Amino acid sequence: MAVRSIRVEQTGSPSYNAPWLISEIATRPAVLWRANASHNAHLAANALDNRPDTAWTTGEPMRPGMWFMVDFRRVLTIDGLTLDHGERPEFPRGVRVQTSYDGKNWRTVLDVPEHTGTFDVTFERAVAARYVAIRQTGRADRPWTIARFLVKRA
Repeated sequence: MAVRSIRVEQTGSPSYNAPWLISEIATRPAVLWRANASHNAHLAANALDNRPDTAWTTGEPMRPGMWFMVDFRRVLTIDGLTLDHGERPEFPRGVRVQTSYDGKNWRTVLDVPEHTGTFDVTFERAVAARYVAIRQTGRADRPWTIARFLVKRA
């Protein structure tokens, strides 16, 4: 679906006193992006759909070598990532972020050997890449889940 503009109308209010910010709305051209994964590749696009009720998951306990990859289908300059695991405590335990122009030659931009919680990082330097891969380097008895995959654009 191609959209030229959107209209947002506030129809409810939270139970707490807080301002509503337009910046809280996540929009991005994710429909053009393609996702792939080492496990359950048919679910990988769920991490890009901005829906809270869908997610990609390995479906089995985390172990080194599992990966999740996004093809932006054009070169983007990015300076960080957020991997939101939603309500599930299935965040990556160890992460290696790699980027590529061609999907064959990879460059490591970040290594986080031990991690807990939502993976939200800003790189030391912005990188230009068509592909980004997140590789699991840790272990856990739980699956690895990504409910929302977000990039920070430089």
